[in-house]
Amino acid sequence: MLPQSKDNQYSRAVFATDVLAGAISLFVIIPVAMAIGGFSFIEPWLIVIPAAMLITGIARGGSFGNIWIKAVAMAIPGWLLVVATASGDTTVHSAESKLSGMLTFASPVVLGIWLRRLRTRSTDSKVDIKR
Repeated sequence: MLPQSKDNQYSRAVFATDVLAGAISLFVIIPVAMAIGGFSFIEPWLIVIPAAMLITGIARGGSFGNIWIKAVAMAIPGWLLVVATASGDTTVHSAESKLSGMLTFASPVVLGIWLRRLRTRSTDSKVDIKR
């Protein structure tokens, strides 16, 4: 159950929108990574995923909610795709690789949300001084 206090207005609708934003980012991540060699190598994925998820975090950073919960919500679709497409002989089935997969998706989102909120706070706190 999601907390719904007045201070933290993170409702089910905002959670669903964050998950949808993460799913939409996959429509950018997959074709771009495949175009630069993601079919054969892991490096394109490690370049494209953080960049796309950072942009997703910046885009959704202005909405209400805890930064970490929003980041996990946006990372869920990508993480589920990684887990679902892993074959049985890969290391994706270990707990460490599942955690690192989640962090690969969630860390750039946290940075993006933080940057957006930092920018919003700095523009809100500027005082117009007339000389």
